[in-house]
Amino acid sequence: MKERVKNFKKAFLPLLTASAISGFLIGVIIFLFRCAGEFVIRLSRFCYDFAGNGIWQGILVFALIIGLGIGAKSIMKAAPFSKGGGIPFSVFLARAKIKFNWFFTLIATFISSLITFFVGIPLGNEGPSVQIGALTSFGVLKTLKKENCENADCIIKAGAGAGFCAATGSFLGGLAFSIEEMHGKIRPIQLVGSFISVITAYCTGTFLCGVFKTDFNLFHSLPIKPLPFKYYFIPVLVGAVCGAAAILFSKAAIAVRRFGSKAKMPILAQVLLIFAGAFLLAIFFEDAAFSGHDLIETLFSAEPIWYALLILIAVRAAMLIFSNSIGVTGGLFVPLLTLGALLGAVCLAFFNLAGGQVGEYSVYFILTGLAAFIASANKMPLTVTLFTAEIICGFKNILPVALAVSVSYLIFYLARQKDLTEVICEELYEKNKNPERN
Repeated sequence: MKERVKNFKKAFLPLLTASAISGFLIGVIIFLFRCAGEFVIRLSRFCYDFAGNGIWQGILVFALIIGLGIGAKSIMKAAPFSKGGGIPFSVFLARAKIKFNWFFTLIATFISSLITFFVGIPLGNEGPSVQIGALTSFGVLKTLKKENCENADCIIKAGAGAGFCAATGSFLGGLAFSIEEMHGKIRPIQLVGSFISVITAYCTGTFLCGVFKTDFNLFHSLPIKPLPFKYYFIPVLVGAVCGAAAILFSKAAIAVRRFGSKAKMPILAQVLLIFAGAFLLAIFFEDAAFSGHDLIETLFSAEPIWYALLILIAVRAAMLIFSNSIGVTGGLFVPLLTLGALLGAVCLAFFNLAGGQVGEYSVYFILTGLAAFIASANKMPLTVTLFTAEIICGFKNILPVALAVSVSYLIFYLARQKDLTEVICEELYEKNKNPERN
């Protein structure tokens, strides 16, 4: 009995305590982060509207964007772990012992993400939210002097899942993310930490959104009918297209990242080029700017022309790849969802051109594309399937989504293609050669 009590105090109690505290703090911080992000995006749209009123107004806003680019570069230099998407760093933080200022990195991630949102670079808030979640959990461990406890890695991974949950409003998505993307191989004790942290963050976020009358969910649920079996060619077709597209995207992203690491162009010049490009897109091609959240909701009801969709895919993918390659802070989750939705819309457009008709079930082209592309490009099939069912289409419509995800992921897997997260993790290990935590 004494041995059990000792083991409980040594291993299980720190897990319970740190996970619960982390989940609460993450729920509060990500709520503030989302509110700040929404305010910054509204301010950005106002500024870009102002820039469109004349040459001098445009020059003034462009100067502001360039100034923010210089500021973003300074933050990247002062807090190098705040660069890029948060998922690779969160995985690295949970697995390796590194010395860094976690609180400064958290603040830097928060601020640099807001700069990204204001400029209109097509990156989302989910990656930074995951990173903030992992950093918060790490900070709680440091404060409690438990950073070397037996389950420290579990607590950090659970915090990352809580950050995903608080950012997207998806409880199951956050839990699946913690298990699939962070843990890989799991033990029952790891599930406990993830459950506690994600549940606490979910409850905290739901409560705060209720008090301040804001929407907790990332997307609004769609009132769509279950897909009849005779239309199950849709998820198969879209899944195949998204799997092939994910291979091309990953190859391009990795090639650009490796080329950029060897390029002689100063990082500041690269950052300013991306910021200037985002300025031009926000002024002249707004659908190619910002994370793509509004664009996804538009695609469910619009019928754009196929060549306009292809141009949009090319521009958004290029901005996404180049922004990530130089380390601009921002997440890939919603931008990749957007590319998938656009690919689904392209399939629908060509299907209609060929004389096909599926009536009210055409929405499944967008829905399955949205899930299938990111499931392969980020190797997170379980997370995306549960997220899509919980937040967008309901569990009665999960089968077509799961089928599209399966087809896409199988094609990506058979190609033996690395995903971007895997490559960035390898780079972090190469630059920070430290003994593993677990």
